[in-house]
Amino acid sequence: MRRLLVLLLAFAACSDDRKAHAPPPALAGAEGEAREAGKTYEAVATVESGGRTPAPAGTLTPAAGERIALRTYEHLLNGQRAATMRVEWRAVERDGRRLVEDVTETVSREERDMAGFREAFDSSSVSRTLRTEGGELISQETQTRMPGRLDKSWVERTPTGYKVRVLAGASEENFEVATGQPVMVDAEAFLAEKVRAGEATPGATFEIPLLGGKRVVTAKLRVVGPDDEGPGLKVVETVEGNDTLWWFAEDGSVVRLRIVDRVIRRDDNVRHGDLPRRPARYRITLPTNVELPRIFTTREMLVDVVVRTDETAKPPKIPESPFTEVKERTDDRVTLLLKSHDDPEATCPLPIDPKGFEEHLKATALMEVDSPRARELAKEIVGDAKDAREAARRIADWVFSNLDKGPTKLLQPTMLQILDEMVGDCSEHALLFTGLCRAAGIPVRQCSGYVNIGSDWGAHGWCEVWVGRWIGVDPTTNEVGTRARYILLARPDEPVEAGRITPERTTILIRRAVYDDGTLEIDGDDKPDPELYSGIRLGPVPEGWEVTRGLRGAMIRGPDFTVSLAVEADHGYRSEQTMLRRYRGGAWGGFGGRPAWVGRRMPVWLVPLGREILQVVVQKPPGASAPTEEELAKLLAPTIERTQ
Repeated sequence: MRRLLVLLLAFAACSDDRKAHAPPPALAGAEGEAREAGKTYEAVATVESGGRTPAPAGTLTPAAGERIALRTYEHLLNGQRAATMRVEWRAVERDGRRLVEDVTETVSREERDMAGFREAFDSSSVSRTLRTEGGELISQETQTRMPGRLDKSWVERTPTGYKVRVLAGASEENFEVATGQPVMVDAEAFLAEKVRAGEATPGATFEIPLLGGKRVVTAKLRVVGPDDEGPGLKVVETVEGNDTLWWFAEDGSVVRLRIVDRVIRRDDNVRHGDLPRRPARYRITLPTNVELPRIFTTREMLVDVVVRTDETAKPPKIPESPFTEVKERTDDRVTLLLKSHDDPEATCPLPIDPKGFEEHLKATALMEVDSPRARELAKEIVGDAKDAREAARRIADWVFSNLDKGPTKLLQPTMLQILDEMVGDCSEHALLFTGLCRAAGIPVRQCSGYVNIGSDWGAHGWCEVWVGRWIGVDPTTNEVGTRARYILLARPDEPVEAGRITPERTTILIRRAVYDDGTLEIDGDDKPDPELYSGIRLGPVPEGWEVTRGLRGAMIRGPDFTVSLAVEADHGYRSEQTMLRRYRGGAWGGFGGRPAWVGRRMPVWLVPLGREILQVVVQKPPGASAPTEEELAKLLAPTIERTQ
């Protein structure tokens, strides 16, 4: 079996998306994790494991061309079959050296569940890996077929490291991972001989280098011994805090592998490609303990990430970032302070000196930044903007306004394919924004993690852009300068340790939310202050009007009318163009001196307040009198004028 080399093609993830977070460098479950993270990563190899039939008593010394082993595996996701794998090893000879060729064929089908919205993904791959008998990676060639596209990748050892070439459809990316020593294919390739020779005894430890995306990571292997979960000799592999469990047969082959709720086990009775009609399902969203209607305006948020732990499920290892600060960590939880990532005063004139930003300006297999089409479109969108922040704002607004929200035909479209389809979820929004900014000469780095949208936490992809300093940008919600609602797990453009959140085992509890106008302490069943929670601030109430407050807003009752008031996060729908497109039956007008959407058939105003939308709805019987726009605007002046 070979190492799952997860080649970092591009980033993405979203609460309405399959891209949750960066896959762990550990090989186990990397293909499934890559799909859970979304269309961001390509799993370029497959792993073996577990089983009910005896492992072959093969040897690594047959004649060149002879088969060493032939095995079949099934990949279980939450107890359902998500993939089958056929693995064949053959002995080969190259330049007088005895080598092993691993050919792995994988067929997979999984279904992503985003708060009840489900989308299925099918793919198949064939990978040929050439390695030494001791497990050193020499080369690997992989073809991955998904609906609408065939991707290919090549990994080849060089005197200075490993050269990687990736084709995403017609788009190409080349890079090299420098390393002074050869990396191992995976734990099995390294341990197989040691298990057969009796050197992998309980208590033994080893360290091996592995390819992890565009860098080399160290895997620590600890031999535990037989256990009840087995069968076989149990080995714990730890890579950057993430554990994978392996079980080896006496001949050194893997019979089972587990990471959290994904199990890969050997079963030679499984027919390759035999997958259930109803795909194995995984979630990328978690319900929140309290719905914050003004989530886009939080300055700080204190949260507990609580995990139902086992040997592989642990509180996530969260990297320090401007989005996320780790305050405390225990055996089953990590307490995080989420922060606003913005600086309205930051400025950077165009053009930007590219020195030092090469990694954040380059093209990739998924981002055809250097194409004439991308360059011309970026130039058209940026127009006469002279400052990077204004240019980024125009690009974010263009992506948000022109890209329809919804699933793509392709599993992992490139930037130009997104422009052809003009539809996508957060992955496509983030990828297109990144590509257009880079085409305009503005440095961008991609972010992967989880975000709160009020009612849910969801896997998400967003960005950071350089405008004199780095600030957060979320193209999916048209935010340039982000507020405190993001849990950063990885920056795929940079070699940082990646955290991992498994929705089936995780609960994220909001403990405190800080706004410009107050702080919400969320403690058990205690009810928060309705005025602060809802964001509805009122001036002097005219005589004869009665105000009733609730957590979602306020109700004003007069002699012959009622007025419903609410403040909600705008989710990016704040401009005239998007407001008129989203809310039918109205016209663009004003309310309290601010631009607003105005209903035609009844007195309704939707007033953009920066990151919020104030909703004012007046109801009255036919012929009855009602307050005027001027009277309501005067009453709501403290809400309209509140700092956003």
